[in-house]
Order: sequence, then structure tokens, then C-alpha cells
Amino acid sequence: MDVTRVVGLIRPFFVERREPFAVVGGLALLAYGAPRATFDVDLLARRAAQDDLVAFLEARRFATLGVLPGFSSHQHAEPALGRLDVVYVSGKTAEAVFAGCVDRTIASGLEVPVPRLEHLAAMKVQAFAADRTRYSDLTDLQFLLSQPELDHAEVRGYFDSAGLSDYYEQLRRR
Repeated sequence: MDVTRVVGLIRPFFVERREPFAVVGGLALLAYGAPRATFDVDLLARRAAQDDLVAFLEARRFATLGVLPGFSSHQHAEPALGRLDVVYVSGKTAEAVFAGCVDRTIASGLEVPVPRLEHLAAMKVQAFAADRTRYSDLTDLQFLLSQPELDHAEVRGYFDSAGLSDYYEQLRRR
């Protein structure tokens, strides 16, 4: 997948509208140094932008595979541009996550906004809580929990609120 080209295709949507976005998922973890393979681009965008973003992507030959109120999935006709998944947030969650984003390098000098480690952990906790067969999320969480600058009290709260306190303890011990 040509991440630089994918970001080059989608960034104008956000820049022209002065809308924040962030790269999440595997690419965001790579930006923090995680030893992780990823085969798609995962984005975070404001919920209010969903309809316009889906239309924008379709105009650029991304086929829409599915749309839910908080998520959309797209596949480009050109294999090098691959799959793009978008998680949509609103309200206080959007304000907090976008306010905490920092630009980090993800590929060949390409800088993109990525959420704080704590917010990436919150997303991984929610994904695993929704589907406990997503074992790669546990590996990602273990990496995030190993980062010295992580606010463990904040992240522990995400585990607790998702009913995953035992997982927090197990991942911290590894």
C-alpha cells in the first residue's frame, strides 16, 4: 500500500474544509515505534463530515464497502491505494482527541496528525471490548502500556470502564 499517495488523496478534503483528522490504527502505532505490520489506512474524522467524506472518497474511485453512523469502510480500485477505514467521533470525544493530536512521521518523511498514546489505547480497548477475538489489539495495547510517557491512570480508567480490568493487569505484567 502506498500510504503517501493515500494521504495525498484524502488530506485536501480536510485542509479545504479546515476539518481535523488523525491517522489511527496500525499506522499511528508505527508512528510511535511499534513493530507492527498494517495493510490499510485508518482515519479518525468528525461525525459531521461523514456524508461529505464518503462522497469525496467515492469521487476518487474508493468503493464504499459499508457505512454505519460511526464508521465507514472503503476500497480503492487501484490495489496500491488499498483499503481505508474511517472512525467518526463527535462532541467532547472529538474535542479531546483532536486537541491532543501531534504530527508524527509515519512513512518516508510523511507527517500526519496522530492521537496521544492514551487515546490510541482507549480506541484499542473499545475495539477489543466489542470483539474479544481481536487478539492483535492486545499486542497493540501491550506496546502502548510499555511506553514510559503513557498516563497509566487514564488508560486504566478506559480498561475499567470497558470491564477489562483483568486485561490491564495481565498486559502490564508482560
